[in-house]
Amino acid sequence: MKCKYIITFVIISIIFIGVCCYALNLVLKTSFSDNSNIDRAIQIGVILAAIYASIIALITAASGLDPKPKQINSIISVKEADDEKIYYKKDMSDEVKNYFKAYPDKIFSYKFHFVVKNESDFDLKKPTITIRIPSNRKCPYNKKNSSQLTERVITTNLYGYPKDLKKLDSVEHIILSNNLLPFLNKGEQIPFWVRMIINNQFPEQISVKVSLNSENAEGLTEEVVINPKELISNSK
Repeated sequence: MKCKYIITFVIISIIFIGVCCYALNLVLKTSFSDNSNIDRAIQIGVILAAIYASIIALITAASGLDPKPKQINSIISVKEADDEKIYYKKDMSDEVKNYFKAYPDKIFSYKFHFVVKNESDFDLKKPTITIRIPSNRKCPYNKKNSSQLTERVITTNLYGYPKDLKKLDSVEHIILSNNLLPFLNKGEQIPFWVRMIINNQFPEQISVKVSLNSENAEGLTEEVVINPKELISNSK
């Protein structure tokens, strides 16, 4: 049963138990020689039990009649890669440099532009975008007042909405999730970008997972396979 039916069940059960306790109290306070009050208490108990059983049966039946939740239908794609940025190993701390052993001395990152389009035949309420990015795509970063690149981070314009941003950073992946809009109407799309490292010495693909969820429908997750060299060459 869904939450609303469980709450209704609990409330009715509490009321029923209270009334039963009241009826029992009448019986205990009444002399057992006074058959009229005892009979009245028993009749009340039988009636309440029947009503209780009927209401529970109705709640159980109603819980099975809930319509199935709508399923989101979306198209998730990467349109382009631009805004090239260069990092040099000589500017990195030893710890950060260790992550890029297989890379040349000059390392590149790009902004990869994603588009999530609502292909459902209904509007989405409070749409939430979640993206799972391989941790090896983090870019070198220097803190303020630091002359070296001492960290690795993922930068994205999803950070432009800090209030609802959720972030999970694990060994293999970094997961970012954010509620961007109050509604996403059918046919409309949300663009966003993520900056990621590439190794242009080797042909490679980047696999990320992007999810679209909302309050009024079941979510959808798609795996997006990115070919960086193809996107970069098409953007030039």
